[in-house]
Amino acid sequence: MKKYNILTEGSRNIYFGHAGSIYNTKYEKIGTIEIEKRFPGYRVKNPNSPKYDKQYAAKGFDIFFDIIDTCDFGVFMGMVYGNGWWEMKCWDLWRSILLS
Repeated sequence: MKKYNILTEGSRNIYFGHAGSIYNTKYEKIGTIEIEKRFPGYRVKNPNSPKYDKQYAAKGFDIFFDIIDTCDFGVFMGMVYGNGWWEMKCWDLWRSILLS
């Protein structure tokens, strides 16, 4: 992953990581709007996009890392269930980022 100072050299992209159970819901839309309000001048990279569908079919979960590599930072929104557990795919991605 490329390292740089986001204040001077960044790509001006934010990765919006969120659970698949939130895709195509009002929560995804609200999340996108809130990110755009809080970080004006940045583009939100949402993996739930038709432009990534074909790449996801070919590469699977690794496509998320490819998208993250084009971003300055990420905002992650997980779906927490009543028992306190995150959706497992969201947790697996977050854990692999933390451990890399």
